[in-house]
Amino acid sequence: MLSEFEEKQYEQHLNNELLQGSNLIFPPGQHLENVLGFDAALFTRNKNFWRHFLGSYPWYRRFFRFYLNGMHFPKDAFDLEYAFNNDFPQFKFNAFIQHKRPEKMIKNTAAEWGSWNQEYYRYRVLDHQQSTLENLEASVGNQGVVTYASPAFHTNQEFWGVHKSQSFIQNSNFCQPSKLKGHRAYTYISPGTNGIAHSKPEEVESKHLINELVRLSQSETKHNLKNSEFVLNSCKIIERALEPQEKYRDLYNKIVGDLDFHQQKAPKLLRNLYRLSAFKFVTGTSLYFGVGDKSFDKKIQPPR
Repeated sequence: MLSEFEEKQYEQHLNNELLQGSNLIFPPGQHLENVLGFDAALFTRNKNFWRHFLGSYPWYRRFFRFYLNGMHFPKDAFDLEYAFNNDFPQFKFNAFIQHKRPEKMIKNTAAEWGSWNQEYYRYRVLDHQQSTLENLEASVGNQGVVTYASPAFHTNQEFWGVHKSQSFIQNSNFCQPSKLKGHRAYTYISPGTNGIAHSKPEEVESKHLINELVRLSQSETKHNLKNSEFVLNSCKIIERALEPQEKYRDLYNKIVGDLDFHQQKAPKLLRNLYRLSAFKFVTGTSLYFGVGDKSFDKKIQPPR
């Protein structure tokens, strides 16, 4: 049975907990929304995007007329690059999180029951998503984080309990995409980093998200890029990862092409942040910029 809550609910609460528990990561999309007042990926005329995102809401026609036919950027948009380069800590690494909504398998007739001989959680490994994540993981190497994240609970009552205790991280299972290469599904019975990849069962152990964030935040910075240059480099990383994936690449290019055509006067950094926002929409993968650990809040402890 599928989790009673939606994947988006889990994603939002896990991400909020990550942001509230430490100052190790920075959400570029959230800052962009604060500057403009709405998601930057909305600067597109792509009908599929709007049909998916807005449904039948009529106000977007006014939005198109005002913003796409002679847009007036708020002053903050032009000050954005200075703020990124001078008022923020130096960005050190990329962190990509792919959230998954699992099924809870409760019958002994389930395909992977023999691997556990008890109730377990399972999510499917989707070809386009998996391939993109593998490319991202290869690109960032040991200098970044790419992980699946999935809850080890499935009822709304359990969700509320985890929310009250602010323990989404402690009640999640994390798996590196490279561990699932060539597999169709992933199963687990508990939070942490252990599970089994299928179809041919293979026990896997991954790196824990928090351990990796702490390690990378404490490491020496491997580059001398300004933050605006780091954003541009992140755009190149995601576009390389999308290149072999026609399904994702074509939609991404349509959205970004619309942005480039209609927003030629937009500040360069803003347009690069649009690209990251479009990537998030197309793939469903959250992207964060990692920073140093000087202000790390011990409320979220690395697992032992």
